[in-house]
Amino acid sequence: MDDEPGIGPTPPDLQRPEGWQAMRAALPEIARLVSELSLDRRVPVHAKVVAAAAISYALLPLGRTRIGRLPGISRGFGLGADDVVVAWLGVRYLIAAAGYDLVRERWRGTDGAFAWLVVVAGIDG
Repeated sequence: MDDEPGIGPTPPDLQRPEGWQAMRAALPEIARLVSELSLDRRVPVHAKVVAAAAISYALLPLGRTRIGRLPGISRGFGLGADDVVVAWLGVRYLIAAAGYDLVRERWRGTDGAFAWLVVVAGIDG
């Protein structure tokens, strides 16, 4: 995850196991970022509500049938593929609504993980 001269940080290569390990290591930092953005007054309330609803959907089964377990991601949490997708869409919406500058201000993880987050969340810098 070295920076190339003049280009900036490069996201982890998800075609290699090391890239996935780097992203897994960034999950606690993404959780912290979501927590901070949820409390930040500069983030629109509707984005906070969407993210909270999506995360709640994923974590609270409420009699739903889970579709396609993801053992590598959800081990111990009992999350299905649908739960992970819905939660990520809500988190992505929150991050996109916050915008690049605020997300960069709040980010404490590596530059490579931030570069990946910018790409998958669809925020422009």
